[in-house]
Amino acid sequence: MATSMSQAILGRRIDGIWHTGILIFDREYYFGGGIQVSPMGAFSMSNQLQPTQILDMGTTTKTQAELGAYLRSINHLFTQQTYNLISNNCNNFADNVCRFLTGHGIPEHIVDLPRIVFSTPGGAMLRPMIEGMQNNIAQQNGAGLDPFGGSSASNNSRSLELALSDSIQSVGMNMARNASQPGQLTPDI
Repeated sequence: MATSMSQAILGRRIDGIWHTGILIFDREYYFGGGIQVSPMGAFSMSNQLQPTQILDMGTTTKTQAELGAYLRSINHLFTQQTYNLISNNCNNFADNVCRFLTGHGIPEHIVDLPRIVFSTPGGAMLRPMIEGMQNNIAQQNGAGLDPFGGSSASNNSRSLELALSDSIQSVGMNMARNASQPGQLTPDI
């Protein structure tokens, strides 16, 4: 839907409104109401979304313990209170974690999507409505979640994304652990 409607609304074609996560160590790490961890594939199943792409992001020398320690060190940056559809969303999280694991981020057109959209006349007109929706959800939400709070994430940030498009695209970023021990790192976009 984003591909077909973006040209008419924005005056520019965009290929999707992306959700990204990192698939590595047989788990998926993503940002939605806080840093979330679930078994690989559980996010797609529970949200009835299938990845439209899986991107190979390279190899990492980091261990699962090092990733866990890193996520604990950044969990204050990715909480329900800090979630912002425009400036601090799942794509920013996946980019941050990918940089930690590989030294480079996810594709720029994904992280840069809000700037691309809002730089168009149509996007500039939509921005106040989107920010208003986000503020309304934040006010209704009250207290935040523990960013490492188990497998059940707040659906409020995902609901906002779903309200903006019923065709959110999901892509995976695939990364090998190292040459002798393959694993996956996948931002689901």
